[in-house]
Amino acid sequence: MATRRKYIKLDGTLTNVDNTEEVALQLPVRTIGSGGEIYLLRSFYFIKTGGSAATHAPRLGESAAFSDGDVDERMGVPASGNNIQDVYAAEVPVKTDGTGKLYFRPGFNTAADNDADYAFFFESI
Repeated sequence: MATRRKYIKLDGTLTNVDNTEEVALQLPVRTIGSGGEIYLLRSFYFIKTGGSAATHAPRLGESAAFSDGDVDERMGVPASGNNIQDVYAAEVPVKTDGTGKLYFRPGFNTAADNDADYAFFFESI
């Protein structure tokens, strides 16, 4: 019997952010005290809508203040000035922290006047 897939969209707008901005993304917590939930990242969209940064290098991590390239980084996009519209062919598993959060950094290269829209699509497993 086929199972129904459940997708969760987390989206938002960033206004006047700098190159150190980190956004906590809240996903549903299904099991109290489990130390985190596992989801599959299915797609990611990022549209710069304003500001003086020439590039952005978005990253997604499993802990607050994760280090770029560390084991807690689950997605990293190379620096680009283009809009990002990624649909992943392979599963990208992510595990939330104990409160159901993942951490997103837009990664603007400069200034504090940058604006963008973002959307993540996760599959609940």
